[in-house]
Amino acid sequence: MALNIGTRTEKKFRLSKEQQDFWDLLHLTRKVDENGTIRFYKGDKLHRSDGPAVIYAHGSKYWFKNGRRSSKNGLPIQSPKGE
Repeated sequence: MALNIGTRTEKKFRLSKEQQDFWDLLHLTRKVDENGTIRFYKGDKLHRSDGPAVIYAHGSKYWFKNGRRSSKNGLPIQSPKGE
């Protein structure tokens, strides 16, 4: 006698921005070097979806997503003066 269990289908879904940011936060590694530079990694790639992935002690900020330079308001770099 054969038992028919049927097939399992997996649903694809999208996370909201807030859910994705929370998910990323759970899976990010934060490293601070001897100069005070803060870097956020997802695996071995620079990544942060809710802010800059690299923050230098002097104030410059760089945005990255999945290891690729991204931008905030069209600018991937922000100087200490906010420029």
